[in-house]
Amino acid sequence: MPVQRNEHKLWNLPRRTAEDFRHALIGLMPRGFAWFTGVGGNWWKLFSGFAAGILAAYNMLRLLVTESSPVSTTELMPWESELGLPKRGLEFDDDSDRKKEILRISRDECGCSVNYIKSVAALFGLEVNVYEYWKNPEKFAGVDFAGQDPNFFVIVKSDVMIGGIGYFECDGYCDDRLLDFGDSNYEAVVLDESPAHVKILFEYEIEVA
Repeated sequence: MPVQRNEHKLWNLPRRTAEDFRHALIGLMPRGFAWFTGVGGNWWKLFSGFAAGILAAYNMLRLLVTESSPVSTTELMPWESELGLPKRGLEFDDDSDRKKEILRISRDECGCSVNYIKSVAALFGLEVNVYEYWKNPEKFAGVDFAGQDPNFFVIVKSDVMIGGIGYFECDGYCDDRLLDFGDSNYEAVVLDESPAHVKILFEYEIEVA
């Protein structure tokens, strides 16, 4: 089942011209022949000068609004610094990919939720099943909770495809692993976003191709 992503809404100030502000100022003037606001008049000239200054301030505000949103920003480095990016295993050189990562962290569903864990796994090309103890206690048979509340335990299970299995014999004491499963980068990203009180266990099941 594909993970649904949120639509990224963009709000920004509309573009304005000096003429827009000049007409707005003229519109505030009282009516009557004593207040000539036509082209070439003193009020027209005065408000043309005011409009240029207001436009400059407005454009600075508009730029601030633009850069304050991860959707419209062009300043990627400050956003990455603020969000602690790049994360291990998710380093990108292309600006569009960097922007997507900024949006993922700042706008997409995060936290220790099932959908978030699945979305992180999808970044690494993995499909996972997520089991929470309070929903699926039968999946935690044999788990040592070390005296902690089991309701805060989560199992993330994925399949590992391998082309074949080699058999080895060991004479004497052997404690080195012959094969590592999993992706430490993927695990690091998931663990980085999980609250301290939530314990995530990664489980891998071998599927022989």
